[in-house]
Amino acid sequence: MKMDLMSVSAAALLTAASAGVAMAQTEGAPNQQTGDRSAQAQQCRDDLQALGQRMQEEGYWLSGWRGGLGAGAMAPAGGATPADVPPAVDAPPAGDGTAATTPPPVDGAAAGAGQEAGLPSQAPVTPWGDTGWQTRPSEEIGTLYRAAGILAQRGDQQGCQTVLNATQAVYEEYVGRLQELGVNPDEVTGWRQEQIVNARPINEVAASVQTDDLVGTDVRNAQDENLGQVEDIVVDPATGQIRYVVIASGGFLGLGARDVVVPWNQLRATPGLETILLPVSRDAMEQAPEFRGQGDRAQELDQYWSQALGDQAVPQQGQQQ
Repeated sequence: MKMDLMSVSAAALLTAASAGVAMAQTEGAPNQQTGDRSAQAQQCRDDLQALGQRMQEEGYWLSGWRGGLGAGAMAPAGGATPADVPPAVDAPPAGDGTAATTPPPVDGAAAGAGQEAGLPSQAPVTPWGDTGWQTRPSEEIGTLYRAAGILAQRGDQQGCQTVLNATQAVYEEYVGRLQELGVNPDEVTGWRQEQIVNARPINEVAASVQTDDLVGTDVRNAQDENLGQVEDIVVDPATGQIRYVVIASGGFLGLGARDVVVPWNQLRATPGLETILLPVSRDAMEQAPEFRGQGDRAQELDQYWSQALGDQAVPQQGQQQ
């Protein structure tokens, strides 16, 4: 019988919430009890890590599935062609240019050529076929995976295991659908690598894009090594344009990751925005400055990435230093 993925996710999250309440009721317990609970949850941590490893090794790359039209054809960023809707305009956030707390429509065209570059109205057909999915797999799986990790950190073995089981069930439901369609993981990998070769400056691909279209997108280098996932954006309060992208680097599905900030105009993207390309090594990513929401670090960030990218760096013209 086919599972109701949204129901599974909702039930698991309710379980996580209940577990959190139970934990709050024991806050006055001795430190030894907390330590014992943390040790008991180690098994769930190990199981969670094993599931993450399995998802990576099986190669279905569910985080790359973006939804779309018909049999896997992708709509351009924002969900419609330029002829259908006018460019979105972003309202500048209050404060010092830190990451937006609500997902506004963002105008990337002001910083680049946009759709004037003559991009096709739709990106190539993807290898996943007509799945019929209404929700991005990475949203459900990632939310549950991180919830299980939080419960493990709090020492709640039972709560962690419950949510972990739900995470695995949701993943297997998605994979089962792909197997029904005859999707070959090797073809998915090959297709992704072809798209990376065709990556273009992100201002051309994402002329008008919603923040939700960016968050969760894989960030990879030219060697198809995973550098992280988009976690958030940083908007310039003076212009309302995207200035930086916050990338959760390391870990898996955001769990155990560190936030790294990369200038928006240094990024490239595949035609359907399935992957964002950052042509640097993993070592350069590990050494990159972490995001702390400080608006006065722009010069430090820009200088680091100019050096890390070398001759592939885009000059930071027209921006305040």
